[in-house]
Amino acid sequence: MKLSDDITVIKGIGTKTAAPFRRAGVFLVYDLLTYYPSSYKTYPPISDVLDAEDDTAVALCVSIRKLDERYAGGRLMSIGQATVYGAPVQLVWFNNRFLKKMIHPGARYVFYGKISYRSKIPEIVQPQFFSVRDYEKIIGKKLPVYPKVFGLTDKMIEKAVTNVLYEISVGEYLPQEITERYGLCSIDTAFRDIHFPENDETLAKAQKRIKFDEFFFFMLSQRRLAEEESQVPNTLGRFDLSVADSIKKALPYSLTG
Repeated sequence: MKLSDDITVIKGIGTKTAAPFRRAGVFLVYDLLTYYPSSYKTYPPISDVLDAEDDTAVALCVSIRKLDERYAGGRLMSIGQATVYGAPVQLVWFNNRFLKKMIHPGARYVFYGKISYRSKIPEIVQPQFFSVRDYEKIIGKKLPVYPKVFGLTDKMIEKAVTNVLYEISVGEYLPQEITERYGLCSIDTAFRDIHFPENDETLAKAQKRIKFDEFFFFMLSQRRLAEEESQVPNTLGRFDLSVADSIKKALPYSLTG
């Protein structure tokens, strides 16, 4: 796999799957690696009580007793009923026709989302859900949130980036003298840590390298442009100042300034 390859060489991306990526301007493997997260999300520890403030993110480990479906305003509405140590809580999804096949009443899942107390019963709208084992793996980790494009989800991008980083190692192009002088990590490390940082420190180092490269290539392009312009031959020749003097004398008025 090369950075210049079309994204369809990436495992899991075919012609149909590539469409939303192309809408986001991602055509090549390099485009995918430089499709940087707009922010990061950190999943909190699992909570076993409803003590979070209104409109804050929580992770509740509960089993749904019953999952009802009905239409509201032309949209399919799925409502899961659960309890947290005897306190009722509702989990609400919209237009998810496959939810009943994915969530089994009685089984325990971790539901993540913003809790609201504006209704009689506390509720989480459009929560993500995980197995307990899968959620425990991501607690405290900084996970990428990418710019939103229709049909393209964070999970699709995460999976594609993971497959690319598994297949290739991006070669360094800056001299070692430069990276040491400015305290820069390698470009391969920067790509890995900008998408999946272990902590704030590794993220800061990756961002520093990415910003350095963007400024470096901008300055390089400006220098090349100036060099190209200096090599363009002057087809007009030297300007004869006597022509300007003759025009000035022929004017029926005096020039100001």
